[in-house]
Amino acid sequence: MVKQVSIGLIFCFFSICKLYAQDTLKFSISVAGITIGEMKAVKTSGTDQDRYQLESKVDFWFFGKIKALVSTDAYYNESQFLQSTMHTRTNKGEFLSTIKWDRDRYAIEAESYKYEHKDEIIGPMDYSGIKLFFQEPREVSNLLNEHYGKVALVNKGMKGYYEVNVAGNINKYYYENGQLIKAVMEHPIKNYVVKRIL
Repeated sequence: MVKQVSIGLIFCFFSICKLYAQDTLKFSISVAGITIGEMKAVKTSGTDQDRYQLESKVDFWFFGKIKALVSTDAYYNESQFLQSTMHTRTNKGEFLSTIKWDRDRYAIEAESYKYEHKDEIIGPMDYSGIKLFFQEPREVSNLLNEHYGKVALVNKGMKGYYEVNVAGNINKYYYENGQLIKAVMEHPIKNYVVKRIL
């Protein structure tokens, strides 16, 4: 009887693991070769939805102390992007950007430091910025950016990297065997490099 219960529990455990598979990646964040923070990306795959989470922490000096904790939470139903929430906490204030699918369009309310954007985008999207950490954008020409709430163009660079134009900032993503190894990010405050460490 005890043996049957144990086998049943083991079967149940592996069934749950199969239903909710999780993939975790870790990155360092650096400026001019100096590490200023870290980033963790998590993908949880369920039976009917995939959840993507991204959290980054930075702490550095640039004409004053800059500290930031940025958390992004996004959901997909099969291949369609459904919604995202991006919460930014800094010593300059707190900001929130949300994107939600409603019937046939996305309702967008994006806010960050000295930036506000409210809009609608008609029609479904199958790729957003957070997916860049888990899936090489081989057949992707545009994506929905969770931070600014805008559609960004994706171009394959001549040197093997992908360029993503986000509100005028050109970010470069480098992949090996389909996995992201490095991203060079343009930012209004300071450009930085995201490098995979796990």
